[in-house]
Amino acid sequence: MIYNKRIIKINDYLRLSITAVAKMPYVILKDKSNIKKDFFEKIMLAVTEVNGCRICSYAHTKMALESGLSQEEISDLLENKQNSVKDEQAIALLYAKHFADSDGKVSKKAKEKLFTSYSKLDALTIDASANIITFANHVGIAYDLLKNKKNILTSSLKLILLLLFSPIYLGLFLLVLAKYLFSESRNFRLSLIAAIVGLGLGYAYYYFYGCNGTCVIASYANRSAIYFSIIAILISSIFWKERT
Repeated sequence: MIYNKRIIKINDYLRLSITAVAKMPYVILKDKSNIKKDFFEKIMLAVTEVNGCRICSYAHTKMALESGLSQEEISDLLENKQNSVKDEQAIALLYAKHFADSDGKVSKKAKEKLFTSYSKLDALTIDASANIITFANHVGIAYDLLKNKKNILTSSLKLILLLLFSPIYLGLFLLVLAKYLFSESRNFRLSLIAAIVGLGLGYAYYYFYGCNGTCVIASYANRSAIYFSIIAILISSIFWKERT
């Protein structure tokens, strides 16, 4: 396979990085959708074929085989063939390719087609998957080019920006994940409330009853708070609602 590496502008790279992080909860929790592992890997391979990321191609070929895809299916996706694509997956894969080719600037009609063809959760998961692998492809391409001493300035800048922005990415990811879980799960809300109450009780216990270096837990405010928080979460689990 010939890898025609796509090089994108720095501003598009940063935009894709932010949207990828913001959409990541849909991929992490994709088991709630109908996008199963083999379907997910087809999206990964379809996008990777468009972007021409050699490193990503190797990694996702292995993952695709482990997910149950045949060598023929993998070869077709990496060679931009539609021979083995299931009808119900065709629109998703075409959308993913369009996402990659447009650097995430998908047309309004393409997005409408995606959301009318799949449930809202499935469509969001497909869109998130395409976004995340597109960004990952461009990180892989930058690393590959730098390793081979090509396009050194742009590739170095992209990797440096990735490192510099990593704390922001982590904070954004945790914020979005918490928001997603908070809105989706009654159990998570109970756990979050219990954790906050536990932290407060733990600190109060340390403040009023803590000892000076002779107790493993009560001698330190952080240990006391964490210990009470864990106990509070365990107690809250009694009231968790069973998943159906």
